[in-house]
Amino acid sequence: MKKFSIFTFDPFRLLGFSGFVALGISVLIDIFFGIHNPQTLIPFVEITTFGINFFSMSLCLMIIIWPKQKKYTLLVLLIESIYTMAIGYEFISLTLYGLFLILLFTMDFYSQKLRLKGFISLVIWILLLLTLIPFGWNRFFLCFGLSFFTFSSYLCIYWVLFQKLSIVPSDYQLHTINFKLPKVGSLLHLGQFPLSKRQIQCVYYLLNGFYTYKEISDLCYISVSVIKKEMLDIYKVFGVQNREMLYFLLSQYTLCYPDDIKQKPRD
Repeated sequence: MKKFSIFTFDPFRLLGFSGFVALGISVLIDIFFGIHNPQTLIPFVEITTFGINFFSMSLCLMIIIWPKQKKYTLLVLLIESIYTMAIGYEFISLTLYGLFLILLFTMDFYSQKLRLKGFISLVIWILLLLTLIPFGWNRFFLCFGLSFFTFSSYLCIYWVLFQKLSIVPSDYQLHTINFKLPKVGSLLHLGQFPLSKRQIQCVYYLLNGFYTYKEISDLCYISVSVIKKEMLDIYKVFGVQNREMLYFLLSQYTLCYPDDIKQKPRD
């Protein structure tokens, strides 16, 4: 079985640790300097703020322990973005809500029903902005303008990355393959390729967490040497040389896995 250690590097584990530190500093500042929000809509703001921050700190600890459980990261970002807006820290809220949307995007949340989900995300943010009205219309319009600029910046970053990734297949397909890949951005049914169930499972773990060979072998309960052989065969199928090339190639598509593929790896 895979040996558990909170000291194994994971970017989400680092995010959880940094969030825990930031919230801890916030709690200490509130203790020594107090909380001054005379116009806030939150009742008993001192007690409520401590409760929210301590709850978020507990979520950060859970992220440190289980970094692959993205739901904890999403939850702490959403809670803190809502609460910081309600107590008048709109710029912190804007940053956190933006990170929340980016994480949802990377998890393919918007890959289906984009307009509906995008509209719901927009409505939630507008409702949050309305909580700024008691602080003054000037802060409402300023945050509205900054929100529009920030989300436009995120869109520009996505567009630049999308343009870079759109040319990856022609550079990364270094070997001859016997089939034609569909248009970038379309569905890719892995069951239609000459891949075994185990190989498709390896592709799933690679695309959903970028697991190492050792981690995949632990999840599949087989040796690392077998996983390496399976991955080499996968590389030949798609005409690439390594796991990074395979990741960049397949991440441009919406992958469809057979029903018998394990969709949720264990912690």
